[in-house]
Amino acid sequence: MALVAWLCVCALPVWKIMECAGEIVRGRASLGWQAAPGRIVYAELRAHGKGGKMPAIGYSYRAGGRTWAAHQIEATSGYSPPQATKLVERFPPGAEVTVYHDGQGEAVLIRGVRASSWFGHVLSLLWLWGVLAVTWYEAARFVARRRIPGA
Repeated sequence: MALVAWLCVCALPVWKIMECAGEIVRGRASLGWQAAPGRIVYAELRAHGKGGKMPAIGYSYRAGGRTWAAHQIEATSGYSPPQATKLVERFPPGAEVTVYHDGQGEAVLIRGVRASSWFGHVLSLLWLWGVLAVTWYEAARFVARRRIPGA
């Protein structure tokens, strides 16, 4: 049972490290994407979890002789209720916007990486290092108790 608990405690920060790293990589990549004119199709707050609200913003843009549809706001995910409200107000339906796209169908309205991705990444690394340090300490104590005196 202790091993299962330890694996869960290790798996959670590893999962968060990977999630934040993906956001950081995509966000940094979006800094070099091409700009194209676009239009907001819909912008609304949708229920999320217990009483939470998430922004749902759909837009279309023209690039490479095609019209594309997308809904990714930025590389980073997760918004507080005030952030979600501000995003929906910032991108009202019908608004002309600049869309940043990679030419392969992936697009965002906001380029770059939010500080929350970096913060989550660093915090998860510290959590994992702490778990590993405690594990190392406990393993050393276990080995020291098992040693035969006088050997």
